[in-house]
Order: sequence, then C-alpha cells, then structure tokens
Amino acid sequence: ESDLKVYFFSRQISTILTKIYVLLLEYAKSKPVKTKSKACVERRIKIEIGSKKGGESMNQIPLIHHGGRFQVTGSCHELRLADNSGLLIDCGLTQGKDQHSPEIDFPVAHLRALVLSHVHIDHCGRLPYLLAAGFDGPIYCSQPSALLLPEILEDAIRIGITRKQQFIDQLLRKIKKQLRPLPYNHWQKIDGKS
Repeated sequence: ESDLKVYFFSRQISTILTKIYVLLLEYAKSKPVKTKSKACVERRIKIEIGSKKGGESMNQIPLIHHGGRFQVTGSCHELRLADNSGLLIDCGLTQGKDQHSPEIDFPVAHLRALVLSHVHIDHCGRLPYLLAAGFDGPIYCSQPSALLLPEILEDAIRIGITRKQQFIDQLLRKIKKQLRPLPYNHWQKIDGKS
C-alpha cells in the first residue's frame, strides 16, 4: 500500500504551491484532450517526482481531471496512486457560463479520501452528489474549513437541491461524520476509508 500523507500549509506556502499547481494545469490544457462526456473531461498528466539519476526514469503520478480543467469553477482532480486507488482533491460545482450537471460521472469506489483545499462552492459544492454516488471515505480539510463547510453546504443544498430540512440535516450529519479536520503545518497519513 502506498504511503500517502496530506499537509495543510501556512497561507504563504499554500500560495506558492497554488502557483505551481496552476502551472501544471496550464501544461495540461496545452495537451490534447480525451473527452468521455460533456460533463466530465478526463485528462491525465504526469507529475514528476524526484530527479533522474543515470538515465533512470522518474516516478510519475497520474492526475485525472473530473472538473476544473477548461474553466475556472468546478475544481475536481484525482491523484491515481500506484496501487490504483485514488485521492480526490476538491469536488466543486461549476458556475456561470461553465455550469453543467453536478452529477458524479466517474467511479468512486477506489477513492481513499477527499482533500478539500478550501470551502468555496466551486471546490466543495458537489460533495452531496459525491456522497450520493457512494463515497464514504474520510474528508480531509483544515480546521477552519471544517467549521465553515456545513454552513456553506447547507445554504447550497437549500438553494440547489432541496428545502426539506430533514434531508439537509441528514446529509450534514453524514458529512460531519466523515470530516477529518487537520491543523495547519501538520502531516496526516491517509490510510484509506474509515
């Protein structure tokens, strides 16, 4: 099993990492695309880790885009690990002219966990649909994000899905049960579903 850890950095380091991530996305946008459906564009790029030594190939991790590849909103990306499990990073709604169906049209059984970078709706808004698709793994986010997530989603569910308070409360209880708030500057090993 792969040894996988997540780390929520201080704001300054997060800004630097975000810039690197944006550069990776720009690289991915410049390559040809394999389209599975209008709602889901899958694109694999390789993130190279380590350095080449004497002609040895570098380790590579496939990054699959389930949203947010061609638009600003709808961030949803999967790191596919060596054991063929996955780590989902964000699960956001598309908005504005980019808006499309929020349904989850990719497999979720192999996902070890969801990591939310932050709780803007374009990074966490499809979470109710992810749970409906069968995802029952841990949801990692920073402690401040964990406090805001139920409030953000309650409003989004009420506007976009249903006004039935019983359903909203049931969904929020499930989300809170799966939440794993992490302090900043702390490494957390991701073992899988729990």
